[in-house]
Amino acid sequence: MTADPEAVLSALPWRLDPETLRESIDDRESIDAARAALTSQLALPGSDAARSRQYGLRSVAHRLLGELDAALEDGKRAVEAAELTGSMRRTAIARTRLAHAYQAAGQHAAADREYALAASDDLPDRLRAAIHLQTGTCCFEQGRNIEACEHFEKALALRPDAGSEFVQTVEVALEAVLTHATLGGWGPYRRTRPELLGQEPVPVCVRDKSTGRWSYRDPAGEQVIGPLFDEAKPFHDGKAWVRRAGALGWEVIDQRGEPLSRPLRLREAAPFSEGLAWVQPTDEPDSWQAITVDGEVAVPADGYLDPRPFRFGLSLLRRGDGVFGAIDRYGEVAIPFDYDQVLTATADGRHILGFTAERLAVVDRIGRRGVLDTTGRLIVPACYADVNIHPVGFLIKLDDSVYPHPSDADKVPGEPGSWGALKRDGSLLIEPHHETREGILRDIDSRLRDSRAVL
Repeated sequence: MTADPEAVLSALPWRLDPETLRESIDDRESIDAARAALTSQLALPGSDAARSRQYGLRSVAHRLLGELDAALEDGKRAVEAAELTGSMRRTAIARTRLAHAYQAAGQHAAADREYALAASDDLPDRLRAAIHLQTGTCCFEQGRNIEACEHFEKALALRPDAGSEFVQTVEVALEAVLTHATLGGWGPYRRTRPELLGQEPVPVCVRDKSTGRWSYRDPAGEQVIGPLFDEAKPFHDGKAWVRRAGALGWEVIDQRGEPLSRPLRLREAAPFSEGLAWVQPTDEPDSWQAITVDGEVAVPADGYLDPRPFRFGLSLLRRGDGVFGAIDRYGEVAIPFDYDQVLTATADGRHILGFTAERLAVVDRIGRRGVLDTTGRLIVPACYADVNIHPVGFLIKLDDSVYPHPSDADKVPGEPGSWGALKRDGSLLIEPHHETREGILRDIDSRLRDSRAVL
């Protein structure tokens, strides 16, 4: 076979059975040929990215041919290789393929977990829509028609201008849900993400109207802790700060209400993250220090302001002189204090306090923005008027100032004040010439229109 196996699999006439919502493909010969080609590719040396793609596609071929044990084995290998690349998109595709193999094998709990892990708002809308569509079919097989309907509707909402083939597929799925719900009911209510991941539900703090004290309730509304507290904060990292009735100090409890620390006199206490919490023991604004759950100081106060929760082993914060940087969990400087602000914005309009799931942050230096990762490496030099993180790269806006700026030599050429795009390695993707942010987003989407992940 000389054709690309992914192109062969993508070109197959995929369709959903209107009764079962299982995929139906008759051309087994092409599938078998694609699988053989992938096996030949896997016999050669390759990168983690190539291995993830090859194992993932061969998992799809195994599944279509009914060889489910082999599909699961390759699916797991694909996820392992994808995680080594650090690419969220690649990992999401690999997890969705593994989830589909679990679904075909009737292992719905495992499939639900992998679909939940694959889903993320940071993925391209086209991929998110495809994952919602497939997740919905898994819910449908379990008689969870409410959840199935929600996933199918989200798939349509993410691709309002999709071609007729995608719309028709979702319409077939919605019609099947309506038919089954009419005959057998809508099934259970939708599950929470912790339930899908097999995690313990997180209690929510609620104030008791009769006593004025705080308690914690589970998602069903049942009281699980209290009311025992004059003040209570939400759970993070499996821990919550509380101040018991009549007490002056704050202490840490677990999700069963058991104390994890002795009471501490604190001016302020931030949520736990990665086992550490920032606390302010005095009224001095620069008295922030990071402590462990048992109250031991891990990072002593050193003039830090506005510390953000630890993520990927780092905490972004500001020093008293107003510059931003990051320290690790031992208090060592991991990213130099050389930035005026951290302003991580995404292409879909969200703002993130710190790093994204792909370990990226937008920083500002002398009025110009760039992108760095958790190693402190500047992927995009701080030379643009604005930068947004996009699932396939970075949106950039050139400044329209007539005055020179120290960073001018680093920026790509283009129309002043216009929007363009860079790839994830910082190289040019689309030369800046769009007058609006919406224009560059439409341009990127048009270039992705023919891309279809084989899931």
